[in-house]
Amino acid sequence: MIANTYNEDIARSFGQSIGEMADEMNVSGWYAPAMNIHRSAFAGRNFEYYSEDGLLSGKIASQAVQGAAEHGVYAYIVIAVLIVLYEALRVRKVYGKRKAAGKGTAQE
Repeated sequence: MIANTYNEDIARSFGQSIGEMADEMNVSGWYAPAMNIHRSAFAGRNFEYYSEDGLLSGKIASQAVQGAAEHGVYAYIVIAVLIVLYEALRVRKVYGKRKAAGKGTAQE
């Protein structure tokens, strides 16, 4: 919903609220924002992603991260590609396939 506003100030205040909550909970890391521009009806975590537009996602996520950083919170940006590549590696080990993912797949 934050990206739908196209408002970077709202994203920054969201990050600041995350930072305030982290202070209250005495934690310094935030495993977010999730940065995945490909959405699928079969994926259950679409609500975590800002937008399918890479520029908009980057701008909104940047402000959220900066807002959290004002309170000393580190953002560990979650990239769905890593999850996909891990799953491909698991399939390779289980089924004995030679190649988990090609170079082009990984770079895409």
